[in-house]
Amino acid sequence: MTYPRFYSASISIKYNDFIGGFIYMVSPKYPQVKDKIYNFTKKFLDELPISAPGKRDYCKDYKGSGLEIIVTDKGNKSFEVTKKNGRIIRVTIGQYPNISIENARKEALHISSQIAQGIKKFKEKSRDRFLQADELPKFFKALNGEINETAKGYILISLLTGA
Repeated sequence: MTYPRFYSASISIKYNDFIGGFIYMVSPKYPQVKDKIYNFTKKFLDELPISAPGKRDYCKDYKGSGLEIIVTDKGNKSFEVTKKNGRIIRVTIGQYPNISIENARKEALHISSQIAQGIKKFKEKSRDRFLQADELPKFFKALNGEINETAKGYILISLLTGA
């Protein structure tokens, strides 16, 4: 008989002599944790319903490594890795149809090992704050159309000083 995985921090297991079995006690901090762990398959992820308006639903992968799928109220489904090393660390892998489940699991293992080694910055996901060459004409056209002269002056000063 296989048992689903549980969070050790959220569920305490006690042996009850009176009943003669184990009692699973879910803490109020994580009320429905055991119901949110699933085996990710293509059919399961395709049939996930959208969440309530203004909310997000989180489902964890049965195979571990911190992989989650997040379903928004708009119907977007994206993979994330969540680890707790003193603080909660969340790293987004990508959206569901674009990334297969197997690739998401491999990437989750890679990210989990990096977090375990102490690497907490993932530069490949961040973008530079600088304007790219193809964005400059659009930027200056938008800046020229700015009505507020004070805002235009602040933007030009920040461009000149690099602040």
